[in-house]
Amino acid sequence: MDDSDASIHIPFILLIFIFFLAVSLINLIWQKGYFKSSINVATSTINLKDVITGFGLFVFAEGFLIPNFIWFVSEKLEWTSFNLFQSNSNAIPLILWRSSLSILAGFGACCLAFFGLDKAKQIFLFPQAGHTWVKQLAVGFVAYLTVAPFIFLFSFLLNLILKKMGYIPIEQVGIQELKKITLYPEILYLTVFEIVVLAPLMEEFLFRGLLQSWLKKGLNTTSSIGISALVFSLFHYSTHQGVSNVTLLTCLFLLGCLLGFLFEKQRSLWAPIGLHGIFNLVSVVFVLTP
Repeated sequence: MDDSDASIHIPFILLIFIFFLAVSLINLIWQKGYFKSSINVATSTINLKDVITGFGLFVFAEGFLIPNFIWFVSEKLEWTSFNLFQSNSNAIPLILWRSSLSILAGFGACCLAFFGLDKAKQIFLFPQAGHTWVKQLAVGFVAYLTVAPFIFLFSFLLNLILKKMGYIPIEQVGIQELKKITLYPEILYLTVFEIVVLAPLMEEFLFRGLLQSWLKKGLNTTSSIGISALVFSLFHYSTHQGVSNVTLLTCLFLLGCLLGFLFEKQRSLWAPIGLHGIFNLVSVVFVLTP
């Protein structure tokens, strides 16, 4: 067995070990009745206008505002010699700032959409009664321990199949960009904070809080969870990732389904935010670890 075979078998064995631990944890949770009890049947107060406003502001911020701001700074102000990172190349820092600023702008847009909702809708998404937000985040962490091994194992097997079929998996665009900024601590710290904290808040508000809640008004809970998870996964599609989109989108669909279930079960966005945040954190650690 050569070194390449060893590099495949070691993580696979580790994943199998974690997989069985996760199965044991799921069995314990099942015995406690978590999956058997009813999920949230509360009537959604989110309407189509709220969905269009939220997604519209988000798309405007990330797809129009920031690209044009970057263009204005580079072309009109002629900041071609901008040297914040003490680099002879100005192009790479501008690209990196664009990604970071896009997340900030998207988060700001979601804040505008959220505070534009009436008080009843805000409470529907973040109930003030029952569990505290800290406990809800803890529920998300426990949920991560149960689902992450399945997603990672599934991803590993899909990539292995693609390799056997002659396809070379391509790293996710976000991972490629994250690796590029490791030489720039100032923007690295900001980007990690955005990925772990701001992105989960933003995406859970949009896909579970708005889209899934609105879909429940015309569909059953299972269908609304599945459709919102599908849109969530397609949101991460990139033409630059080629066949690797198969693995990425499939795994994100599975994650989206769990996030949707958790939102309905806990009747609060804090639980899926907790799961989403820890999922992103572990992913970032894996990327940045040599």
